[in-house]
Amino acid sequence: PSTREVDFGAKREEYAQIESLREYLILEQDSPKITCLRRTENGWSEEVLEGIGAVYQSTAIPALSLPLAVLYEGVGE
Repeated sequence: PSTREVDFGAKREEYAQIESLREYLILEQDSPKITCLRRTENGWSEEVLEGIGAVYQSTAIPALSLPLAVLYEGVGE
């Protein structure tokens, strides 16, 4: 909870200023949930992926596909 506000606030605004940045991921620490921010022609879009069965598919790196089950392996154990 202590860094969530920074991640979605000041940090998000700072990263948005990096012109070469195409995607910015914020991972929740307690449950399988990713917020993916993607730069588009019209600004930034946001996609939320939730659940152990979800898979993050990068548009910036087309070959990159990350199952949340892998990213969250061992969390909560």
